[in-house]
Amino acid sequence: MAFTRDFLKSIDWKSISEKAESQAMSDMRLTSYFDDPENFSVVIDFSYREDEQSGEEGLTNFLRVIIRTDAETTDDDITETVNDYVLDNYVMPAFQSHIESLGIDWDEFYEEWLLGYPGPEFDISFDNDIDIGEWVE
Repeated sequence: MAFTRDFLKSIDWKSISEKAESQAMSDMRLTSYFDDPENFSVVIDFSYREDEQSGEEGLTNFLRVIIRTDAETTDDDITETVNDYVLDNYVMPAFQSHIESLGIDWDEFYEEWLLGYPGPEFDISFDNDIDIGEWVE
């Protein structure tokens, strides 16, 4: 099967992101990167989008992770570590599950499209200035 840009653009990225986010909140493993969090939430947004900044007809693999907590990080430089963890443990399994639900062989898709494609651009932010009185669940 030939995987095209239009195919990639047609994928339900919101569903994949929600599944990854739900799993991250369910197992709460990301809390290990923070000192004793009492409140914790994560937002995951993963997609391929038109690359508007380059002006070229290309797609950008985009991953945005927002972690909100009242705790401090255990390490000042955990951005890439958390990004890799989220991508490997939540996003890619959700992505694979979605591709397979379309009746597409994941290995074929991975080898033909993803293997030669650049890794995701990512934006990860930690918001640990939340006042407990303002916490929204």
